[in-house]
Amino acid sequence: MARLADATPIILPTLICDNFLLDPEVLESKISEKSRLLILCSPSNPTGSVYPKKLLEKIAEIVAKHPRLLVLSDEIYEHIIYAPATHTSFASLPGMWERTLTVNGFSKSKLHPACISATSYCLCL
Repeated sequence: MARLADATPIILPTLICDNFLLDPEVLESKISEKSRLLILCSPSNPTGSVYPKKLLEKIAEIVAKHPRLLVLSDEIYEHIIYAPATHTSFASLPGMWERTLTVNGFSKSKLHPACISATSYCLCL
């Protein structure tokens, strides 16, 4: 979809040893002045990864350094997580309310969840 919008997607790798969570150092190394949108998915399907608040805060600090960068936060599975994990909405972090587009919906929390394709992280330039 990024290419349809004439953007250049940059796929950021995540590793099984990091529970498929985005490394803030990798994110910072890939962001440029051309960057416009960071897509985050937490909780993530199919990995089940849930970003801890501290990691989201580190990502928010990086986003704050780039005034033209917005975050699309896919939080559709916020109610389908298991203890001890807890959900933190990216928009709830300091300075991120105005910079975040939150994706959520009724069907995943109130109806039977369907199988969805793998999640990836993309930085659009």
